[in-house]
This record gives sequence, C-alpha cells and structure tokens, in this order.
Amino acid sequence: MHLGIAIWMLISTHRVIADSARTCEALDVFHGYEQERERFLVQTKAIRAPRQDTISNLTEASALEASKPAIGGKKRSRAGDRQGDEQQHKKKDTETNEGAGWWYSAWEPALVIGGGFMFIGSLVVFRVHSTYEPEKKGDNANCEAFLDRKRDNEALDNDAYSLAISSLIWDSYMTAIGYRRVGRVAQSLLLIGLNIGIQIYVMMGIKRWASSKAVHDIRHVYDVFEVHMYGGKDHTPPHLTVDGNGDHRGIQEFFDPDSFASLPTRMKDEVCAIPFSQPAFFIVALFIWTLTCFSEVKTTVELFVSLILRTPRLDSMSVSLSPADEEKRQVVQGLTTTVKTVICSCILVPRAGITLLLLWLGCRWLAATNNFMDLILNAVALEFILLMKDLVYQTLVPEWNKHDVERIEIAPPTQFEPQGYWALLGTIQWASLSLLWVLIYVYFLQNVLPDYRWDVRDVCTSYIRSHYGI
Repeated sequence: MHLGIAIWMLISTHRVIADSARTCEALDVFHGYEQERERFLVQTKAIRAPRQDTISNLTEASALEASKPAIGGKKRSRAGDRQGDEQQHKKKDTETNEGAGWWYSAWEPALVIGGGFMFIGSLVVFRVHSTYEPEKKGDNANCEAFLDRKRDNEALDNDAYSLAISSLIWDSYMTAIGYRRVGRVAQSLLLIGLNIGIQIYVMMGIKRWASSKAVHDIRHVYDVFEVHMYGGKDHTPPHLTVDGNGDHRGIQEFFDPDSFASLPTRMKDEVCAIPFSQPAFFIVALFIWTLTCFSEVKTTVELFVSLILRTPRLDSMSVSLSPADEEKRQVVQGLTTTVKTVICSCILVPRAGITLLLLWLGCRWLAATNNFMDLILNAVALEFILLMKDLVYQTLVPEWNKHDVERIEIAPPTQFEPQGYWALLGTIQWASLSLLWVLIYVYFLQNVLPDYRWDVRDVCTSYIRSHYGI
C-alpha cells in the first residue's frame, strides 16, 4: 500500500513539473510576442507624422479605397499598386494638366486682372496726352481755365475722428480768445480714445480666437490632401517635404490626381473649400476688402495733406478761424504747431495704423476661411470695425458737438483739380494700389498655407461641377 502511494506521488509530481514547464514556455512565448509588438508600435510611431488627426483621416481614406475592389469582386496586390503608381508618374504631364498646369492655375487670375488694369491705365494715359496736350501747347485760355478748376473748402465727415479734430480746433480757438473749453476737449479726446480702444480690442479678439483657429484648421486640411495625393507617408523622403510648421508639401512630379477619388467625401468638401482653390474669386473678394480699407487710408491721407501740409502754421489759435458767414460756417485759416502735432499723433496716425493692421488681419482671416459663403460674410463682418467711428459719433456725441463739426471747413488736399481724364487717372491709382497689394499678398506674403503648391484647383473644379453643379 505504501509502495502504491509513493508511485502515485511520483507520477503526480512529474505531471506538475511538466505542466509548469509548459506554462513557463508559454509565458516566455507570450512575453516575446509582447516585446515584438511594442517594438513594432515604436517603429510605426517613428515613421508616422506627429499629427494623429491626419493619420486617422488617411486611415479612413485607405479603408474606403480598400473596400472598393471588394465590391467588384477584385483585389489588387501591392505589386499592382506600385506598377500602377509608376505608370501614373510617367504620364503626369498629361494627367495633371488638363489644358492648364501649375503655372496656369496659379498666375492666370493675376495676369488677367492685372493686364486689364494696365490696359485701362494705358488708354487713360494715351487719351490724356492725345487730347489735352496739343490744346495746352496752343495756349488755349478757355481750355486752361477749364482744366484748372479751383476746389472749394470741404466740410469734415460725420464720424468720431472728425469730432476730435473739430473739437480740438474749435475749443482751442475759444480758449485762446478767453473762454475755457478744457472739459469739451477732454470729452472729445475721451470719445476718440474709446473708439480706438474698442477697435484694437476687437482686432486682438479676431486674431486670437477666430483667425488663429481658422489658420490651424485649413493647414490641417491641406496637409491631409498633400500626404494623400503624393503617395502617403510611406514615401515621405522622395515624395514629400516638411515645412517649418510640420506640414507636408508634395513634389510636383509625384502628384497623383486619381488619388483624389479615394478621399472621404467630407475631406473632399473641405479641401475644395480652400479659398486658393478658386484664385480668381478669392482675388476679387480680397480686392473688395482692400478697397474698403484703402478708402479709410485715402481719407486719412487727405486730412493729413489738408491740415498738416496745406494749412499755414500760426503762433496763436486766436486767429485760426475765419469770421462766420451767413450759414455760420468758419474756415480753418491756420493751426499752431502744438495743435498740428496732437492731430497728427493722436488722431491721424492711429487711424491709419488701425486701418492697415486691419487690412493685413482681414486678408489673413479671409485666406484661412475654409468656406466660400463664410468668406463673403467675414468680409462684411470685418467692415463693422471700420464703421465703429460712425457708431460712436451717431450714438454718444451730443447734438451741439455735431453742429460744431458741421460748421467747420478745411482747405482741400489740392487747390486745383483738372477735369477730364487726369481726374479719372487719380482715382485709378487707388484701385491699382489695391490690386497690387492683393497680388503681392496672395502670391508672396501670405503665410496661411506656406509654400502652397497650387494643386487643388484642377481636381476640385471637376468635383464641384459634378457634385454641386445645377
């Protein structure tokens, strides 16, 4: 009996040892598998770009692309994909350029619009010289009198900046002749300070909370497009480059237009809503916004010429205004150096600076607006910052102060204005400057999409026409 118990214990011990050995061997294999899996994940993360959202979009696009052959009952091998890619790269010149390549897509709108303005300007200059020069050389007195029309004195605009100018001139005049009007001057300067402060604060808010997010989002969309259209991240060294912001940019010879069909529909819509995908429309929208800002700049320049350059310098403000006429209007005959300095430094320079800063901020925000409907709405929304001066004037200024603004006149920027084509040429120069700024910003200064490849238009034009054309 004891011998049987001993034999049973030996057999049981042998089974336990064998089972333990198999368990340890299995654990070793499992740990080895875990180590290999961790190594694979590390290598995969090293190859992929740091943006996880870009990877997810590419994964979704790859899944859609892989599901297409399954529907038709066919499945392509990787070797077939490589062979097809090589054939597509060999035929890139015919596939990527449907009558218009990179250069055509990028510069056609600029050349058309710029060429049109140059043609109009050439006609104006030719008309001026061919029509008026012979008459001027012939000493035609009637023509000379007609050309040299003298301009009348001009009233100030009804806005907060004009209120500050008129209050400073009028109350300084009243103070110089014995009346204390310090309180009214302080009130006007407080209103103009409120106007400037609101404009600056709103611009800072747009820059921080609207423009920055829009730039981030549109860069992400274009990065996904570039990676997908130029062969994916597996071909990053030869097919793609990386800019200073970590975004990918493709090399033109590896562009594959057929890859656009495998992008998700949502991503296609976002890519085709990039403003640079329709350069002509985008340039016109920026041109309208630039004209809006340049109208403010023009008004500021004319006030500077009238009040600082053309208005004589006086030693006392007591003789700065002419006697009132029948309509109680008074003309500014001169200003002291102190008044000119305050007008220039506290009113004109801030007005011009805010307008130019808003011009740059508006162009950046519009370039980052990834929706054509919002592009127009944002341009209209930006204008309310320029209209803040009218809102402050109409709402917060007493009626008596408004009468002071209306009865003060200043000298015009130019004493004589030639009629005819010379006057037309003077207005065209502001349109030409606006167009020049738009073209320089779009093709050289914009930093919304650095090193933009101009490769969205060709693939998006047919997509928009086929999916949304009516």
